[in-house]
Amino acid sequence: MFGTGDSQYFSVYTVRFGTERTNHNAMESIVYILQKSNITPGANAHALRAGLLMSTITYSVGDAYMYILYDDMSKEANKSIERKILLLASHPEFEQFNASASELIANMRMLWSQRRNTAALMQYKRLENIINKITSNYMSIAKEGMRDLSLIQLAPLRDHDMFTIFGLASEDGEKYGEEYSISKILSLYKDEGYTEGPFAFILIDRLAQLSPKDEASLIQVFTLPNINLLTLDQLLGARKALSYSMEKLQKLLLLDHTSSNYTEAHWHRAPLAETGEAIQHAIDTNPDLSWAATHAPKFRSTVLVGEMDTHRFWQLQRDCNQMPDDSWALLQNLPSETPYPRTIPVIVIRPNIGFSDPNDEQAEESLEHKRKTISLD
Repeated sequence: MFGTGDSQYFSVYTVRFGTERTNHNAMESIVYILQKSNITPGANAHALRAGLLMSTITYSVGDAYMYILYDDMSKEANKSIERKILLLASHPEFEQFNASASELIANMRMLWSQRRNTAALMQYKRLENIINKITSNYMSIAKEGMRDLSLIQLAPLRDHDMFTIFGLASEDGEKYGEEYSISKILSLYKDEGYTEGPFAFILIDRLAQLSPKDEASLIQVFTLPNINLLTLDQLLGARKALSYSMEKLQKLLLLDHTSSNYTEAHWHRAPLAETGEAIQHAIDTNPDLSWAATHAPKFRSTVLVGEMDTHRFWQLQRDCNQMPDDSWALLQNLPSETPYPRTIPVIVIRPNIGFSDPNDEQAEESLEHKRKTISLD
């Protein structure tokens, strides 16, 4: 069901959601976050990294691809002068051209068409040199900033089964077609012929602010340190070290095999607390996670699991600007006999410290502060 979005840059990474697998106990997590929700990239990274620790497969759905695949975007932007101009359109130094992006592109095309004229060629080369310098400087600064968001480090995982990137940036959630529409994602629709799930949505930041009714269904399982500080190798090492304990948690999300066109799953609640204790012990005794805890001693994320009524789950997405109008209209007008799960499994992550408030006296403990002791390359 999932694949990359409609960006021309990422069609090469198209994959299917729920490809045939032999591990039928797989628990798959979905981190669905759009920029419109105003959830910070640091929160997105924390959710994705938690998903990688907790589940067999993690889906990054939404705008995170722009950060994760920034290097790929940069290479594409460098392929033509037109793309460089479009990239720089909002850059402060762009004002020196005294033209809009479309006007500058038109001017560059006109000069190039007249390149046999020495004056036109020289003017083209002068402007091209300026554009190249600004682009190079812009990308260098931007990439350095990307490292602090802890998303770009996940790019190598795009070729691994454990991580799937679905690039989504659209005002219209149904434009992605029958298989990729937002209504299908948010109702956990299942393609015929594919073994899927069970799935749990990871909720963080605004998405983790639930009503008392939904709050009552949550059970705390463990806490995490600031895993955004970990290199990819450290994160994967922690994933491997925690795998035995996490497999026990994964098996507690039980798939209802009587469902046909959708994934119905429920948490087996009774063993959750005991399973969480074992996971917490594994977290507290892992060297890399202990390192992260030492370097951000005030930071801690509480991880809870539970289920939400599907309509309240959809309303939450709508309230957080994550439900496009067309998807909302479609889901609100589903016929009563339409098959979809009546509850949605969720994993709620609640950091005790904010993410990137520059006025916060604890900003150094936030998920977006610079790591000074180990390179994030």
